[in-house]
Amino acid sequence: MSSRFSKKELKQIFDDLFKHFKREKIFYFEYKEYLEAKGYNEDDLLEIWTEAFRKGIIDVGAFPLNGKAETVFEKRRRSPKPDLII
Repeated sequence: MSSRFSKKELKQIFDDLFKHFKREKIFYFEYKEYLEAKGYNEDDLLEIWTEAFRKGIIDVGAFPLNGKAETVFEKRRRSPKPDLII
């Protein structure tokens, strides 16, 4: 399946999202509300986050909120290359 969104577009969407909320971890309900206000539909929302995850832009997990697990998106951090130890 080919994505309608390029890696550059996906990165920009999430960069804007993290900048808007001023943090590097956001809940799905925040993501949904923000992007729906920008005109994206349910199909777009699913494709955006799944493709961003697949392309290494974000990590996806769960975080407890008010006694239940909520889906969260987090900016993926590239870990530095380890030093070579001989």
